[in-house]
Amino acid sequence: MIYEYIKTFGSDLTCLKLKVIDKMCLKSNHYWLMAIIPKLTSLKTLKLYQNEANSFGEDGHKFLQKAMNYFHKNGGLLQKVQMSNVYQRTSGDFLYPTLKCLPDLQILSFKDNMLAANDCKAIGKVLSDFKNIRELDLRNCMLDTTKGKEIADGLMRAKQLEIIKLNDN
Repeated sequence: MIYEYIKTFGSDLTCLKLKVIDKMCLKSNHYWLMAIIPKLTSLKTLKLYQNEANSFGEDGHKFLQKAMNYFHKNGGLLQKVQMSNVYQRTSGDFLYPTLKCLPDLQILSFKDNMLAANDCKAIGKVLSDFKNIRELDLRNCMLDTTKGKEIADGLMRAKQLEIIKLNDN
């Protein structure tokens, strides 16, 4: 049913909020991300969230990375990515490759995630590489001095950044 909706209204959608589903409930793992996101080339905002304590996992990141690459190849230009409560452990080395094909990002939000040092390093790299990011939301991300240093390396080069939210760390 969702595929029919995407087929009918997909070209008009500018904001998509998706709940991350526990992969144990899915026969096809997180393939659905690759099947849906690349078709929504008018999309400007992507919000991923989950309520449960399960993790998005390595396979979820692989499919999200492929989805973002196909989205970009199809002409999509995301401006905002919000991932809430998606990271309960490290993303591995998938966060930067997932975001690197989205150079028009203006807002990055990782609110309520347990970010690891390599996730923070990826965020710092995005901040230094992307010239359009105006807002960064890292509220309640369990940041410490080591993780903060990884992000700070990118903040020094992020001259365009206007808003940074760091509450509850």
